[in-house]
Amino acid sequence: MNTRMCKQKNGEPLALIGQPDVDWELDTHLDQVEETEEESLWRVIIHNDDVTPMEFVVMILQRIFELLPLQAEHVMIMAHYTGMAYVCTLPLSEAKSRVGKAHFAAQLEGYPLRFTIEPE
Repeated sequence: MNTRMCKQKNGEPLALIGQPDVDWELDTHLDQVEETEEESLWRVIIHNDDVTPMEFVVMILQRIFELLPLQAEHVMIMAHYTGMAYVCTLPLSEAKSRVGKAHFAAQLEGYPLRFTIEPE
């Protein structure tokens, strides 16, 4: 922001434009606690089902969880053969957001694709 001094007719400065003379006393303790909790890392896990097509799973892993094509295929195969597989580790809020997007995309297509999160 560009700030400049306004001057009275006698040349004395009036006030600084762009910087209000307000003293805010904010209690940010609660905000800091929530941010600290959300910054903890969580593991995203994909669970196998017998309905969701493999190609759809790979597409979700690439688009929503930003895995490379070979990584996405590897995760999908691991889940297929072992029942579940590790996808990635993210901060809690990001993990919840991406899992929600993945569940929403799967529901739109009528698939029971399921992800869970667990603490790192």
